[in-house]
Amino acid sequence: MDNTIKQSVTLDCSEPIYNSTVRVYIGLDKALLAKELNKEYPENCFLYPDWCDAFHVSIPQTRKHYIWLETYNPLDSNDIATLAHEVIHYAMSVLNSAGIPVDKDHDEALTHLFYYTFNYLLLELGKANGSGRKTSKV
Repeated sequence: MDNTIKQSVTLDCSEPIYNSTVRVYIGLDKALLAKELNKEYPENCFLYPDWCDAFHVSIPQTRKHYIWLETYNPLDSNDIATLAHEVIHYAMSVLNSAGIPVDKDHDEALTHLFYYTFNYLLLELGKANGSGRKTSKV
């Protein structure tokens, strides 16, 4: 059975400590997303190369973040690693906006924010593809 999410899926995750949000898009045409972002934030210009299969966008003035993935399959280690990669970009951007340096003295802030966000997204993506992952920790 192929568990790849092929339709357009949008997930929102808000974290309460730094008051930021991340919206994850899977399967949405990235040109449409760039057009939407350019409309919402005209002072920025969102252009992505054709070879790009994932990216993170940070809008510091609004504390909004966007992650785009071309596809996602919860059984594909590359897709899971790509999602983790983009969530780390998100977490580092959030901490940077909050004035918290990402270094060995502040690594717990990064790891906790990553855990919270990544775990939430894995759970929601499990619901989106019908695998129904569950946990009692979120």
